[in-house]
Amino acid sequence: MAASSGRARSTPPGWLIWAALLVVYIVWGSTYLAIALVVDSMPPLLAAG
Repeated sequence: MAASSGRARSTPPGWLIWAALLVVYIVWGSTYLAIALVVDSMPPLLAAG
């Protein structure tokens, strides 16, 4: 095996991890919200495509 380069791998700051989780939460949540709105307001065949 090759020797390590000597650089320690640093972890990202805590706020960056929380920001990434917030982005995932918003993106996935908006998808479910859009589906709920379409189901309530559009006929099935029109919503399909």
